Amino acid sequence: MKRDYYEVLGVGKTATEAEIKKAYRKLALKHHPDVSPDKSEAEEKFKEITEAYEILSNPSKRATYDRVGQSGFQQGASGFQQGASAAGFSDFGGFGGFSDIFETFFGGGFGESPFRTQTRARPSGPQRGPDAAVDVQVSFEESIFGTEVSVEVPRYERCEHCAGTGAEPGTDIKTCPSCGGSGEIHKAQNIFGAQLIRIETCPQCRGEGKVFETACKSCRSAGRLRTTKIVPIKVPPGAYTGLHIRKPGEGSAGARSGPSGDLLVVVRVLPHPIFKREGDDIHSDLSISVSAAALGGQIEVPSVYGALKVDLPEGTQGGTTIRLRDKGAPSVHRRGRGDQYTTLIVEIPKNLSEREKELFRELASLKGEAIKRASRKAKVFSTVKDVFGAND
Repeated sequence: MKRDYYEVLGVGKTATEAEIKKAYRKLALKHHPDVSPDKSEAEEKFKEITEAYEILSNPSKRATYDRVGQSGFQQGASGFQQGASAAGFSDFGGFGGFSDIFETFFGGGFGESPFRTQTRARPSGPQRGPDAAVDVQVSFEESIFGTEVSVEVPRYERCEHCAGTGAEPGTDIKTCPSCGGSGEIHKAQNIFGAQLIRIETCPQCRGEGKVFETACKSCRSAGRLRTTKIVPIKVPPGAYTGLHIRKPGEGSAGARSGPSGDLLVVVRVLPHPIFKREGDDIHSDLSISVSAAALGGQIEVPSVYGALKVDLPEGTQGGTTIRLRDKGAPSVHRRGRGDQYTTLIVEIPKNLSEREKELFRELASLKGEAIKRASRKAKVFSTVKDVFGAND
């Protein structure tokens, strides 16, 4: 006596068609012989769950089963097994491996049976070519003001010898007799009343839909040739690292005379010894003397637009940041420019002459600061460790 079909699939007698289908998919994937360690046991289990699904997924068969029960189906089951054998079920319903059954259950459209699926062949009409991508490096100044560069782009171009047809000029191009020009062949197989349909690439024309009397001697029927082209690229003012520039139609030519893809150019800005960019703003540091900081006055601040004169107030402190409006990078995505921020660093003089030392002592005296001369044996502390170890 066989097990109850509802028990085999692990569903209740009120289960919907969707619930039955879901349970079957799960069990079929779990017990397929290609993924089970015990192949013989998995084969029997796979047959059992498929038989249960065949009955319960069919409304009329399910109604009969619910009415007469398992015992009433014994004779029918014998006929079912014969039909299964005739349909090639010993080869697990026509599935070549686990990848086939996975595609059937999860990758294709289901009709009234989970076995109804399609394995799509590649399109036989014109296809858009793939995009190409290259990097281009520009200097910091070029990124601010814009520039034009040339890049080498490896790509496929249409074969001029055959005009992209793939056939030797002057020879016949015929519709493939095997697929009728579709590039696909359909294979159908009935399994337990359900139909498995597979759509495969035509082996005679390899999905092209046409056969050539003589293939092109230049491209060998590909219709395209690999080459390298020099493409001019305009880098806009304000370009930044990571900016993508698209050049339509500068990618590879499409198959079967299809349109070309695009060229994607990624900008890389080389570092600058003085300036750094944050967004559309430019940042830099500038060293000034003690006297300039103390007395104030006019100084020159470097910028990408040239040296700019700036007035400093008396007593300017180290770390002060000067903002230069509209002296940053132009914005690529909106109007206007960023600003430049220059941080002032007060430079302490070294190797003073005796006269300079006297002037600093005089200044300290005017400020009421008591400065003692260092002994000849005193050393200059060059590290933090020296300072903290001085009194040890």
